[in-house]
Amino acid sequence: VENLSAYFSEAALMRYRLKIEIEYLIALANEKEIKGLTPFSNSQQSRLRKFYQNFNSTCAKQVKTIETTTNHDVKAIEYYLQTKIKKSLHPWIHFGLTSEDINNLSYSLMWQDGLKQVYVPALQSVNNLLKGFAKKYKNTSMLALTHGQPATPTTFGKEFAVFYMRLGRQIQQIKSNILLGKFSGATGTWSAQMAAYPKVNWIRFSSRFI
Repeated sequence: VENLSAYFSEAALMRYRLKIEIEYLIALANEKEIKGLTPFSNSQQSRLRKFYQNFNSTCAKQVKTIETTTNHDVKAIEYYLQTKIKKSLHPWIHFGLTSEDINNLSYSLMWQDGLKQVYVPALQSVNNLLKGFAKKYKNTSMLALTHGQPATPTTFGKEFAVFYMRLGRQIQQIKSNILLGKFSGATGTWSAQMAAYPKVNWIRFSSRFI
């Protein structure tokens, strides 16, 4: 399970939280109705994204140090980001959000990426082996049982085929599962954002962002 640590660990959660905060800052800057925040150039966006792309154990330790004073894990991410960008941008970090806006999307991305990059490929490898065994032993007869008693014969390959089909169905269900998310403030009403910038369609903004 070592490969899963990149997606399911405290450090991974920090990285994904940082990703959401940064992508939100970029999205805010691209909203034309928001005054006072200039859109970032492509090079500036790339520089911002490197903060989460290059997030490592040293960065995680820095966040944990900040957390000893904030006593709040998401707030520690905000303060960490403040150390990386100019002061004029600080008020825009986490603008109008609540911690759950960051957390729920982070967890969804962790699941999405972890399943896609590690878990599903591992399951698919197992299923390929099952498929191979089903073909290899399709003519190998064996005793079958019903109610714990000898019954009509089966083949060793057929028994592998049963598990091949079952696991394949589960893989498809995992791949087709839709992860949901919310990004609408403390009470789900975009109240803080609407009070500050009523001309922005915040429902559309958050849907597009998610």
